[in-house]
Amino acid sequence: MRIKGGEADVFRLYKSGSFDAISSDDGKFLEILDALDIPYLTPSALVVHLFKKKGLSKKVTETYINELKEMISDEEYYLAIREVEE
Repeated sequence: MRIKGGEADVFRLYKSGSFDAISSDDGKFLEILDALDIPYLTPSALVVHLFKKKGLSKKVTETYINELKEMISDEEYYLAIREVEE
């Protein structure tokens, strides 16, 4: 599969059976996970999920999403912010 480094470690941890999904921002790794039908979340989706589950306050969630802004697409950023503002 040509998975190396941290992605290989994450994949092995997931396959150990202790986790329900993987979180990653690596596009190629996400394509592999998609092809293998492995559930995954991007970092911004994980932050929004934690907010929706009341694990993070709105202010903290917005801070995290803004810190991710330079590392994610504009579309992903605006979708995440919109989810928090609803």
